Amino acid sequence: MSSKVDFSFAVTEGAVIPADHGYSLYGAISRLIPWVHKTTNLGIHPIRGRQLGGRRLQVGKSSRVAFRCLAEDIPQLLPLAGKLLAVDGAKIRLGVPSVLPLPLATSLRSRLVTIKLPGELTLAEFETGLAKQLHALGVSNEVTRRQRRRRLALIGRRPKTNHPQ
Repeated sequence: MSSKVDFSFAVTEGAVIPADHGYSLYGAISRLIPWVHKTTNLGIHPIRGRQLGGRRLQVGKSSRVAFRCLAEDIPQLLPLAGKLLAVDGAKIRLGVPSVLPLPLATSLRSRLVTIKLPGELTLAEFETGLAKQLHALGVSNEVTRRQRRRRLALIGRRPKTNHPQ
């Protein structure tokens, strides 16, 4: 089994992007590297920057476009170096990439969890999908899930109004 790494690109030209830019960033990357849309073993970190208010983020010199991927998948992502990405209409240019190995961790935390499921999304289906993904990663079944609030983003279909909270 190949080890996971954080593989990231410096942002050499930046702009103001939405703070919630995850799906737009994913789309911009997928248009340049279609493999990204097909793989299930890749994470894309949110871009960090300076909060401007109004849910906007100023991308700066310390900002990076970062992936959590298998070390063997790095060649798939290398063509992004030097490319210009359109993120919700704002342009950001990627620079030189770098690789960092992941340290062992005793806990897992995520601000945002995305589960791709067919059909209607219920809380039970979300929890089952999450458990399956954690199991596939080799994470212990002894999971404590704390949920502050639940927001749904459905792609390609309309959300139901009676989703459990």
